[in-house]
Amino acid sequence: MHACDANPTNITELRYVYWAFNDIYNIFAGRYHYYWVWYWYPYLGGWVRGDPVYGHLTHSMVWNGGDPYSTTTKDNVSDGIKDVEANHPWSSFLYVGHGGMQYFAGSMHYDFFMNGKGKNVSEGQVPFIWDVEIYIANVYQTPTWNNHHFVFLWTCFNGRERGSNEGYFPNGMPYCWTEGQIGPSTDGYASPDGGNYCFIGFDLASPRLEEPHNGPNHLYKHWLVFFYYYAVAQSYSVKGALDRASQIQGFLSFETTKLYIKSTNYPYGSDTYWSGAAGHPAGWYDVWMRVYGDGDYHIPGDIYHYSG
Repeated sequence: MHACDANPTNITELRYVYWAFNDIYNIFAGRYHYYWVWYWYPYLGGWVRGDPVYGHLTHSMVWNGGDPYSTTTKDNVSDGIKDVEANHPWSSFLYVGHGGMQYFAGSMHYDFFMNGKGKNVSEGQVPFIWDVEIYIANVYQTPTWNNHHFVFLWTCFNGRERGSNEGYFPNGMPYCWTEGQIGPSTDGYASPDGGNYCFIGFDLASPRLEEPHNGPNHLYKHWLVFFYYYAVAQSYSVKGALDRASQIQGFLSFETTKLYIKSTNYPYGSDTYWSGAAGHPAGWYDVWMRVYGDGDYHIPGDIYHYSG
C-alpha cells in the first residue's frame, strides 16, 4: 500500500488514508494457511493454522502524532514491483493519492506521485512514476511471472484506458501493471473476461476518502475498507465485493452508485469538488470508477489444505 502526501492534500485527507491503510493492512495480515489434521483417523480431526498467506505486506503511512506522512518513493515502488515479480505470486497493489497524464511518444501516458509533504505536485516538486516505467520494472525482472493480479489505483486519470503495446512505448496502467496480461474487458464488473487479472482506477477524478459517498455516515474510506473486507476476509469475487461494499452503504449494488454511473454531462458532474490545481480549474467533477479485466477474480484470502 502506497500513498502521496504532497499538496494539494490536507491533514484530514492523510488521516483517513492512514486509517484506511491500517484497516486494510490488518485484513491482509489476518489471512492464514489452514491444514486439516486427523487426531483420530477417520473420526476426529480439525483445522490447524499455519503460516500467513501474505509474507510481504507494506504500509507506507506514518501517523506522526496525528500529522501523517507517506514514506512512498519511486525506488521503493519500483523495487517492490521487482520483488513481487520474483517472489510473490497472486499479489495485490493499492495506491491512494494524486495522478496525472501526458501525451508523448505517440500515445497518452499516466503517472502517480510519491511522497513530498509540503511540496506541490503541480509545480514539478514531487517525484512520480510513469506507466511505462512500471512496465519496465515488471518485464525486465528475471524471472518474471506476471504476479500483479489485482491493482487498485485510487487516483485521478489512471483508469482512463486499458492501454497497449502499439505505440513507441507501452501505455495505460492496466496494461503496464500486468505486463499486457490484463484481459480485453473495459467493464470487468458487468462483463468479466475470466483472465485472472483485474485493475480498478478512475477515468477522471478520484474522490477524497473523507468525502461522503452516501451521507455523512458512509464515507469513501468506509467503502474502500468494506471492499477489501469482503474481497479478502470473506472470499467474495471483486465484483461481489464491489456490490457488498455498496450495499453496506445503502445502495442496491455497485452499479447504482455514483462510482459506477458515468455523469450525463461528462466530464463535469456533481460528484467530487476539486479546489483547482495541476491544470484543472476548480469545480465539481465526475467520479467514474473503471474496472478492467476479470471482475470474477478472487483476491486470495484464507487458504485451506485438506487431505482426506
